[in-house]
Amino acid sequence: MPGSSIVNDLSSVELANIRIMTALTAVWFVALGASLGSFLNVIVYRVPLGRSLWRQPSACPNCGTPIRLGDNIPIFGWIKVGARCRSCRWPIPIRYPLVELAVALQFLILLFATVVSGGESLPYRTPDHYAGVVWTVWYAKYPDLLQIYGFHLLGLYLLLAVCLMGFDGRRIPQAFISVSLGLLLGYAFLFPAVYPQDQLILTPAGFTWDDRFTAIGCGLGGWLVGGFFAATQVSGAISRTVPCLRSGWIFAFGIFGIIFGWQAALTMAIAALPLWWILAAASLLSGQNLMRGMLLILPLMATLFAVWWRDVDAFVSRQLESGFWIYLWSAAFLSLLTSRLPVPPMKHLIAADEIDEHVTHSLTSSALPQATLIEPHVPSTDGPSN
Repeated sequence: MPGSSIVNDLSSVELANIRIMTALTAVWFVALGASLGSFLNVIVYRVPLGRSLWRQPSACPNCGTPIRLGDNIPIFGWIKVGARCRSCRWPIPIRYPLVELAVALQFLILLFATVVSGGESLPYRTPDHYAGVVWTVWYAKYPDLLQIYGFHLLGLYLLLAVCLMGFDGRRIPQAFISVSLGLLLGYAFLFPAVYPQDQLILTPAGFTWDDRFTAIGCGLGGWLVGGFFAATQVSGAISRTVPCLRSGWIFAFGIFGIIFGWQAALTMAIAALPLWWILAAASLLSGQNLMRGMLLILPLMATLFAVWWRDVDAFVSRQLESGFWIYLWSAAFLSLLTSRLPVPPMKHLIAADEIDEHVTHSLTSSALPQATLIEPHVPSTDGPSN
């Protein structure tokens, strides 16, 4: 492990202090992630409905009672109230704390995989000798690691939001996609080090791109490649029966391409094919449309990809040297065939334009958020209010 020789020279007291700092740092990032996960519940519910994220207070959609501050603690607030509104005892779906927990775990896992490790998960970059929380977080000896960490968290956060909207059967507003694209490309322009891999952008002889514009090109290339391959997978029968799945999958894959580049988007598109086939076969056998489950699997796959990016890149590089391109074109052809598979129609799915805010309290499916439990420590709301 990088920096191990330095750690061996420390006294037991110094080692204990480092462990305490590591634990406190982990707790802080988990708390931050859980709070932002709470706000993600706000975004997923309100943005498709065109409702304000800031003006309306958090309240139970059934009785309209404002959520108490003590009940607004991420994850623990849901447990504290027994998964029910304190006033009317209306059930609060478990989805709320699960989303908060998922974002909290992303913050924690990527912190150690990307930053604390000295960049061991990143391809085309030599891991730093000075690793650990003290050097990488508190002293920020390697700013590019923190920049990459923030970029990945932002991208995965937006990707999860898009996937949850698509899973709920809601139309993803074009404004949200535009803002997401602007945030990610703007971040890449300010911090071009977020792409450690070779960009492979064609340029005229003797011409050199500025690093910032190269990063923009890499992000746009990832967006286009990811969106294209995702579109081939969800065209045809799937797009006719589950239009929100189609848009959610394409936009989510485009965001993945921006985060990790077009090479990674291509790799992930191939890796997702077996899952498409499995879910398509399960849908045909069960008579139920299970394809939207891919929108819950993709955020997990993206997080795992960030953790093992170096290993995946090394594996793909070896396969390219042994005729991997044959498999690549075969997979592209099979993805088109996948899109033609017949799938049963989606049931109990409500589009955003069919939801009347005056009757949202009657929706009891956990797929559609129904009550607010937690809001982040900024002026915001965490669900609908009457």
